[in-house]
Amino acid sequence: DRRSSAGKARAAELAESGALVLAPDRLEQVRAWSGAIRAHPAARKLLELPGENELAALWPAENVYCKARIDRYGSGFILDLKTTAGGAGKREWQRAIDRYAYDLQAAMYVEGVRAITGTTPVFVWIIVEKDPPHDVAVYEADASVLASGTARYLRTLRMYAEGVRTGVWRGYS
Repeated sequence: DRRSSAGKARAAELAESGALVLAPDRLEQVRAWSGAIRAHPAARKLLELPGENELAALWPAENVYCKARIDRYGSGFILDLKTTAGGAGKREWQRAIDRYAYDLQAAMYVEGVRAITGTTPVFVWIIVEKDPPHDVAVYEADASVLASGTARYLRTLRMYAEGVRTGVWRGYS
């Protein structure tokens, strides 16, 4: 309980040690998502492949540095875990890709791995619905998703690099 002095001190101590502190209701939600993902055969198989979790990546592009925090990276693949309130179906997921620029993220992460390793990984999303029954889906970012994402990524990267170079930052006007 972070309302008391002792609770605040304990939470700070845990956070300092690198522990993730969750409220009990949030912990139950995360456990439900985890159980649903582990019960999904394709998702479980992907997560059992050898790899590293929460991998930080940093690479140069357009005279600036890009960075990523990859959920799971292994030989030849990137896994990205997403929760959704809009449904895990193919049509709903495509709308989420468009709405939240997940194609840009996929393309950027693939390009980052390519820049660092010289190899081009497959990018796969594992989607879990936030609300029960916590349906799970697995989708690979296909060529068209990566092409649209690459266009968005490069446009955004170039605007950022221009801002860094000139000190002039484009707004909404």
